Amino acid sequence: MKSNYFLPFLFCFLCLGCEDTLSCIIPREPELPNKSFPVTAVDSYFYTSLKAEINNEPRDDDYDYYFDVKGLPLGMEYVVDYRTVKLQGIPEVAGTYRITVDLYVDVLEISQMSPKYYAVIAPQKVIC
Repeated sequence: MKSNYFLPFLFCFLCLGCEDTLSCIIPREPELPNKSFPVTAVDSYFYTSLKAEINNEPRDDDYDYYFDVKGLPLGMEYVVDYRTVKLQGIPEVAGTYRITVDLYVDVLEISQMSPKYYAVIAPQKVIC
């Protein structure tokens, strides 16, 4: 008798709780790595990269990835190479910058707001 009450809840959870039933059981979400950026100096070349992946998805390469990067210091740019976003350039102003990398995966129709990344640009090195 108790199982009869359970069936409507199970039906609602499986049919109404998620757009894709499989994603309720095994979540597939885009992800960027948590990492620290290297400290660099003004007028010194800076380079780092972030590679996106999809949790619980062995076919990561079958999707289209779109990135939006905000907060880069003057003199730096980002380049997208399929699943990898590369941050590079020669920063012109010292400071601590909060860089946001947003990721959108087209086929999954899921976007992921990344953790905030910080880049520290030190004043120009003095050589004695």
